[in-house]
Amino acid sequence: MTDGSPRSVDGPSSAERELRQRLDILATFNEVIADVNETIVDAAERADIERQVCERLVQTDELRFAWVGVVDETTGDVEPTAWAGDEDGYLDEIDVSVAADRPEGNGPVGRAVRSNAVQATHSIPDDPAFGPFREPALERGYGSAASVPLVYDGVRYGVLTMYAEHERAFTAELDEPISNLGHAVAHGIDTHVRRERERELERREQQLDAVFNSTVQYIGLVEPDGTVLRVNDAALDLVGDDRDDLVGARAWETPWWRGDDERVADLRAALDRAADGEFVRYEVEIDRENTDRLVVVDFSVTPVTDDEGEVSFLVLEGHDITARKERERELRREQERLEFVNRIIRHNLLNGLNVVGARADIVEEFVDDAGLTHLDTIQGRVREMTELVGTMRTFMKVIVERESHEFRPRRIDEAVGHGVESLRRESDAASVAVGRLPEISVVADDLLDEVVEHLLKNAVQHNDKPDPAVEVEVAAGDDAVELRVSDNGPGVPDEEKHRIVDQRIEDLSNPGNGFGLFLVREIVESYGGTVEIEDNDRGGATFVVTLPRA
Repeated sequence: MTDGSPRSVDGPSSAERELRQRLDILATFNEVIADVNETIVDAAERADIERQVCERLVQTDELRFAWVGVVDETTGDVEPTAWAGDEDGYLDEIDVSVAADRPEGNGPVGRAVRSNAVQATHSIPDDPAFGPFREPALERGYGSAASVPLVYDGVRYGVLTMYAEHERAFTAELDEPISNLGHAVAHGIDTHVRRERERELERREQQLDAVFNSTVQYIGLVEPDGTVLRVNDAALDLVGDDRDDLVGARAWETPWWRGDDERVADLRAALDRAADGEFVRYEVEIDRENTDRLVVVDFSVTPVTDDEGEVSFLVLEGHDITARKERERELRREQERLEFVNRIIRHNLLNGLNVVGARADIVEEFVDDAGLTHLDTIQGRVREMTELVGTMRTFMKVIVERESHEFRPRRIDEAVGHGVESLRRESDAASVAVGRLPEISVVADDLLDEVVEHLLKNAVQHNDKPDPAVEVEVAAGDDAVELRVSDNGPGVPDEEKHRIVDQRIEDLSNPGNGFGLFLVREIVESYGGTVEIEDNDRGGATFVVTLPRA
């Protein structure tokens, strides 16, 4: 018995086959959508999600190939990131774009990205817009194609494209399911990306904590209104308080600041200035736990701005400079003691030597020949001690004034002139020749004359020739000036050159043995210069002093 309707004896009609194909594709879409959440859990990387989606799509007999690409926002090119199925080098042969003015941008991929909607090519052999991709597609048996943008919450993650063996596999009835598929895949990618970003932030957070708490600096983060957000371990150890008791409080209410109205006022003023974008730095004394001793802290407040330039939070940083301040106080006390000794030498000792020398000259008329030898010894020792006192005064001036003294331009030719004149007065046997002597200035002070005089006297005192000869010349460069003092003496062995210019004060056996050159080096280095010793063509030594040009 029959219902009277016609029935094909040759199998299903083409319409029935197309319906079956669409139903098969639709079932695959639904299965992929259902599997996306599980895929997200298992995926180690975003590409794993894309690849597994493509692999699941081509498991149906109707879809031959699927791929995902991302858009290069600069060039408009679409770069493949994952694929599955009968690709056979297809992606290597084609160039895909989203630019409408390029043939490669008018296939389903480009149209889908520009329209933000599903786009299909129902017949690859007949659709003119598929021109650039037609031959490679037909060679691989692709009959139709569809692309869907992968967009979630306004963020475009790429585009998914599928190819079917038959033409008209992606009819209008499938637009909504394909769109749902694209939304589900984009949601899965977005979820994975967000989780990865959160995990990355949580590594970074751990690294920040490690750095934040490993430093010996005192560090805190506060809101622009002064509310404490974070405090590192070093700062907590200073006051012995718990982090939970401090976070959320106002900075000036914490143990580091409370108890001193002036200290609190200074902090609140600093926070107000920093909240307006200003970097603030000053020194502050803070109470230390379980002791009456204050800690001197180099304290700063640094504003941190967001992308709009608004101050989002403030970084409070402190460095314990208690030991440094104590050293500075000790140095000041030491300088005061040295200045006292300097005054004693300058006034009492030198004045006493001057009196002894003057009286020795007076009694010379009353001493017989037998006593002259002793008187000569007295007068010689007085001169030596007077010269030594002068040297010590210079040394004390370098030591006492080095920290606070300001240098000024000094004419090098004038200093050389004074030194040469002084040597000619004191030594009849020595000859002094002056070579190049440009009228230029160097960074120095009044002690530059002492440098030149000591170098000239050294060239004569350590000369073994009966007629000591000294030559002085100056060479000027763009940034430095070179003073060269040469002699015709025995020279300085190579192994001694370094020892002489680098000797320490404890290496000196007594102030009269090498002290002059030590003093020269101390003065020159305080100017920012250097001292070196070279050989010269007369067999003697050349002392080279390099000074910064003023």
